[in-house]
Amino acid sequence: LHEKMLGRERLPSREIVTWLEDTILPSLGEDGKVLALDAAVHCCLQAGTDPTHLTAVVAKHMPVLECLGARDRANTSRVLQAVTEFWACSNQQLILTVLRLLSMRIVPSPAALISFVLDDSNRDHLESSHWWEIIRLALAKTVARSKQVQADLTAAKDELAKAPIVED
Repeated sequence: LHEKMLGRERLPSREIVTWLEDTILPSLGEDGKVLALDAAVHCCLQAGTDPTHLTAVVAKHMPVLECLGARDRANTSRVLQAVTEFWACSNQQLILTVLRLLSMRIVPSPAALISFVLDDSNRDHLESSHWWEIIRLALAKTVARSKQVQADLTAAKDELAKAPIVED
């Protein structure tokens, strides 16, 4: 998978998906799909070590990630665990990457992120200040987005109130 995504071959995403669906996934089953998802996430992170590149790399390989179930809520913890393992030595990169994946909807919602951090199997995350920072930033973005939507709704209501009434 690494060779096809990042190596000399560098196949287009659609060809990688076809290769996965026809050759790899049928022989590996669900466990193989989970391992392939981990490998695909690691490949994207390796190619997009700079957060500005990460967006382009993930967008380019989105069909592969979707084929492997990256956007499924059931796999959110797998994706976040892969990111955590990849950026184990860089809290700043971990924070930037998780927030980027949240904005790209790979991590479907702040609630999914909080569930991952507070899950019993991830108790060690509670001791790390960077996870609390990720939660704080995710919630701040959610509040800001809610305020923006509220302002848009208020503006639309005002615009509607000013519009002339058309009678038939």
